[in-house]
Amino acid sequence: MSLNSRVLHFGHLEMVEVYDYYDRPILFSCRNAVGIIYLVTLSEETRGFEAWLYVAMSEDRFRHVRSGAIDLYTSFLDSEDEVVFRVVIPYSEDPVTMEPLEARSLDPSVLPLPGEFIMLPTETLPRFEESLSLESRRVRRDLLKLAFKLPSRLRNEAPAKFLGQVLTAAQDVVSAIAQSLDGMIGRRGSLVRKMLDASELAVVGVGASSFEVKFASGAANLFGRTAATEALDEFVKLLQIGGDPAPLQAELKRLQPRVAADYLLFLRSLDNQVESARAVWATPNRETETQVVVSAATVRAAITVIEAEHIESREEESVTGRLSGASITKKTFELRTGPKKKEQIGGDVADEAMASVNGAVINELYTARIERTQTVKMATGEVVGRVTLLGLTPVGRVAGN
Repeated sequence: MSLNSRVLHFGHLEMVEVYDYYDRPILFSCRNAVGIIYLVTLSEETRGFEAWLYVAMSEDRFRHVRSGAIDLYTSFLDSEDEVVFRVVIPYSEDPVTMEPLEARSLDPSVLPLPGEFIMLPTETLPRFEESLSLESRRVRRDLLKLAFKLPSRLRNEAPAKFLGQVLTAAQDVVSAIAQSLDGMIGRRGSLVRKMLDASELAVVGVGASSFEVKFASGAANLFGRTAATEALDEFVKLLQIGGDPAPLQAELKRLQPRVAADYLLFLRSLDNQVESARAVWATPNRETETQVVVSAATVRAAITVIEAEHIESREEESVTGRLSGASITKKTFELRTGPKKKEQIGGDVADEAMASVNGAVINELYTARIERTQTVKMATGEVVGRVTLLGLTPVGRVAGN
């Protein structure tokens, strides 16, 4: 094969990866002792010899070829240094020959077909190697890493629009939590501006792990706390709760509707965009970091919890009045009540009350058994009151007769 010790022109070569195999590797990459990478393919085979094409490439070019950004045909025909080497290895003891060729002059028949790709997941960004907790104590800043597993991505790249939305939404959540904890939501002025500036995060790096972005807070005080420490602690806590309805509702209720609204926007920036997301937080006053992974299903569940209306109160009562409207098809009712029958009560008709509404006479006097509920929308804090008819009885009759 082409890594035959008789091939001396490129120095000592070591196989990196094999991409196609037929009795032996026929498409592969190799690297020499000084780090030059070659993509190699079998171009011709006769009874007397086999010919191989070698194209040198930079690390960056190799990563793009390996991950399917550049097809194999272009990799050879559009060589970075415009040269492809043809190496002929005789089956006899005759010497190996190497001929440099102008890449653009190559006969297409000796090259892989246009549109043929290597499609392998490839790290195109460096990894964050240092422990986040050690780095946090070293630089005396809170550090937060958000990593996203993005579907159908072979390189460590993220769509600009997605990343912009995530960065903005993450900062808005942290700022809203900081305001909530300091009791400043809804207030204005220099103190609020100062607090927001102090809790603002800076992007200090991007790295591999599908796609990973690292944030840093401002400097810590003597106790190892920054202006963002408590807000980041709460942010990570929300992610840890996931989509569990009762704890999530309780936590967001404690932090006020503004936080729920901004957290909902953060979750929406991930929804249908990521297969999973991972958050790692480290602060200078702790020995260990906090890590949480949320799946796409968890993101969707949390969105559902926040978007839903949650019952704050529920009570039943009986009222008497004249029936001013009822619809069997829409399942609604209206009743005039009060001393002069000028007050209006209306709402939905429960399934169990449909039989009592069917056949009811407009303007007749009825006693209605109703349920009043108050619900709250987590993302806005809006309280909504509803009335549901549970039963309708003509005045003078006993219910059930």
